[in-house]
Amino acid sequence: MPTYDLAFARKVADVAGCVVAGGLDDVQSRRVVAYLGRLSMELALKAFLEQAGLPVENIRKHSHNLRALLAEVDHCEVEIEIVPGVRRWVRGSRLRALEVTFLSYATTAGTLLEAEDYGASQYPNEIRYGDVPKDFPPEAIAMGASRIADWVQSHWGAARR
Repeated sequence: MPTYDLAFARKVADVAGCVVAGGLDDVQSRRVVAYLGRLSMELALKAFLEQAGLPVENIRKHSHNLRALLAEVDHCEVEIEIVPGVRRWVRGSRLRALEVTFLSYATTAGTLLEAEDYGASQYPNEIRYGDVPKDFPPEAIAMGASRIADWVQSHWGAARR
């Protein structure tokens, strides 16, 4: 039985989306979306890495570090169909370019996952505790969590280290 559960990551992303849909009128709602969205991203990346064959003890060494987990995905490959009937293995780093649209804006999954490099609060501690967290808009985080879970699901069973 796998250690990391993609279905759980998907549910956490769905809850973040429900909070966004319910309104973001208070700081706590924004904090909840930031925390749950990033938790979903973490769980989805860990599920992907385990599915791709990275030993669980190696995954655990990265703790909650989304940047480090993304770097591990960079070292994986996913199989895609390039034209009907022709499949090829390509770099997992393609996840970085996955477009995330929110409101009337767009960013990439890579930018969301490396948000701390751009001044976002450190996940999870600076989101759970202290001042108002600095991060992307909650809509971007919730959508990013959902898109990352979708990407992992689309490559489930067709990923390798």
